[in-house]
Amino acid sequence: MNATTTPRPSVMQLAIKEKAALYAAYIPLFAEGGIFVPTQRDYRLGDDVYVLLTLPDDPQRYPVAGRVAWVTPERASGNRTQGVGIQFPKDA
Repeated sequence: MNATTTPRPSVMQLAIKEKAALYAAYIPLFAEGGIFVPTQRDYRLGDDVYVLLTLPDDPQRYPVAGRVAWVTPERASGNRTQGVGIQFPKDA
């Protein structure tokens, strides 16, 4: 069988405990918005991901589909945190 398989999207978790942290993580640069997720895992631009997002004062975890649109590598200049920017899809 030579069926081409698409890799399953990676699942990430992000718990934001304060509104200030939510505002800091939000990425308005992307047309549909997005969020920065600190991670040491290697991702490439275009990787599909699911983020299980917990918001301040809410115990519910919200599954959000997205795509990696920004990568901050380990040891990035300016002491920036390693992680990825997840772009929200248009239909979210």
